[in-house]
Amino acid sequence: MIIGVGIDAVAIDRFSTWIEYPDAQLLRIISAQEIAYAKSCPRLAPERFAARFAAREALFKALAPHYPDLKFLTLCRATTISSTDANAPSAQINWQMIGIEQEYGIHISLTHTETTAMVVAIIEK
Repeated sequence: MIIGVGIDAVAIDRFSTWIEYPDAQLLRIISAQEIAYAKSCPRLAPERFAARFAAREALFKALAPHYPDLKFLTLCRATTISSTDANAPSAQINWQMIGIEQEYGIHISLTHTETTAMVVAIIEK
């Protein structure tokens, strides 16, 4: 059963300077694994950072109606976006870190144009 759907789109150019940020600053929003992935290809770093940020926004929009005390930055730190063996995007959330006892299934889709990163997140029981 679907309990939430979230969608977000962000301008990629907003993330063009993130590659210059110290890792300690980036760790407030994205995981060390994601930082390494984004920085591994400087040319693609802005779209990679943008998609991962948009994923957190989409996940927040899907969860927040059911968990009104959920804090965005806490969700950010508890979330990691990676790829499956089939190169499909995958989202992992440390549910205990955000104070949610029940674990949910997460479906996520990322895409981008030259200027915009977009993400759809679906949360299900």
